[in-house]
Amino acid sequence: MKKVLLTILFWIGSLTWGLPLTIVGLGVAIALLATGHKPYKFGPAIYFTALDGAGFEMGPFFLAPKEGGSFYLCSHELGHGWQNLILGPFMIFAVTIPSASRFWVREIKERFDKLKFIIILSCIGTMMGAALMVIGILTNLVWLCIVGAIVIGYFICLGFWLKTSELRKEDLKQKNDYNDFYVEADASYRGENFMKKYFPDEVK
Repeated sequence: MKKVLLTILFWIGSLTWGLPLTIVGLGVAIALLATGHKPYKFGPAIYFTALDGAGFEMGPFFLAPKEGGSFYLCSHELGHGWQNLILGPFMIFAVTIPSASRFWVREIKERFDKLKFIIILSCIGTMMGAALMVIGILTNLVWLCIVGAIVIGYFICLGFWLKTSELRKEDLKQKNDYNDFYVEADASYRGENFMKKYFPDEVK
């Protein structure tokens, strides 16, 4: 009974406060179902095995490696699902974009290519913000100018953080564990503890 109640609450939260990322996940889930991918259940979440050695969370949905997701990976992605219930519309900016950007910086092998990726990412984000500001000025919408300025500041800070965290650790040859980033450690903690406490039959 407790599992059913928690699953219902998880989906209610995902379809209300956590709706923005859930919409993305629903769109991806429909596309995967249409291409013959089988959905699987993990705790209250639904996932598909569609990636190469990685996971990606989208509200109550997540993607796991094609060869199947380990308990650690699946519980980590479920933890991001719980973060989405807490952060709601801010999840994409507070966790999803930084986490995905950091993942790709870690995946790229050459330092120069890492730096190039960071610069391109920052430039694209800055141009998007600048475009919003221009539209805001032309349409006399102050709030759109403010949003554009925030987007510019966000992507500049994101690029600075990636450069001074990931690349600096590499330059100093420091150990760079995946869970060194707070949101990743928090996702692992939330997901693993939740599954062990409420869905112990799915713990492997």
